[in-house]
Amino acid sequence: MLLEVTLLLLVVLLVLCRVETPIQYSAKMFMFYFFCLFLATVTLPLGLVRPFNPENHKVLSFIVPYLTKYILGITVEVRDGHNSKLNKPFVLLLNHQSSLDAFIMMHIWPDRCVTIMKRVLMYVFPFGVTATLFGCIFIDRGNRNNAQSSLEHAGQELKNRNVQICMYPEGTRNRDGHILPFKKGAFNLAVGAQVPLVPATVSCYRNFYCKKENKFTDGKVIVRVLPEVSTEGKEYADVLELTEQIRSSMVKSYEEVSAELGSKLS
Repeated sequence: MLLEVTLLLLVVLLVLCRVETPIQYSAKMFMFYFFCLFLATVTLPLGLVRPFNPENHKVLSFIVPYLTKYILGITVEVRDGHNSKLNKPFVLLLNHQSSLDAFIMMHIWPDRCVTIMKRVLMYVFPFGVTATLFGCIFIDRGNRNNAQSSLEHAGQELKNRNVQICMYPEGTRNRDGHILPFKKGAFNLAVGAQVPLVPATVSCYRNFYCKKENKFTDGKVIVRVLPEVSTEGKEYADVLELTEQIRSSMVKSYEEVSAELGSKLS
C-alpha cells in the first residue's frame, strides 16, 4: 500500500512539474532534492565497491542530464565542452547561482573530477557518505586552518591521482544576477600544484528560476567552457593578477550567454 501511495505521489509531482501552477516551484524543488538523495542512495553501493574512485561520477554525468531535461524542464546547451575533457589534472571553475548548479555542472563533468564541498554536507545522509566514497573533498570554511589544510590535500590529490577538481571561485551563491568577487583558494591551489585552470560559465537562471518569486518554469541554459589557462611558472605572487584575469573573462562570457537568452541582469 505504501509503495502504491508513494508512486502515486511521484506521478502527481511529475505532472505538477510540467504544468505552470502556483506550486510548480515547490514541486520542482521537491523533485530536485528527492533525486539528489535518491541518486546518493542507489550509487552508494558503487562507492563501497570502488571507494574514492573519481570515475564513479560517470554514472551521475550520464543520468543527471536526463533528469535535468525531462524532470526539471531545463534544456542545457554546452559550448566548447571539449575544453573540460582534458586528460590531465586541472581545476574547473564555475560561477555559482543555486543548488541547481549540481545538476547543470554534470553536463560538462570531466572523467576523473571531484568537487570541493562545505563540510556540513558530509553529515547529510546518505549524500555525505556517497560523496565521501566518490572522492569529494570537504572543507570547513569557518576554520581557516582546516580549510587551508584541506586545500593542500586537494593539491596533492590533483597530481598523485591524476584528477580534476571542480570549484566555485565566488565561494557562495550570487543572488543578484552578477558574478561576485573571487576568493583566491582555487587559484592558490592551481598555482601550488602547477596545473591549469579551466573556467566555465553558466548563463543566468533568472528567466525561468527565482527563489524569491517562487518561480521555476521550463527554460534554457547555456554552458560555455573557456580555454584552459596555464599556471606553469607562476608563483603565489601572481595569484591576484591571475584571479582578476580569469574573473574578467568569466564575467564577459557570463554576460554574453545570459544576454543571448534574454536574461536581464539587475
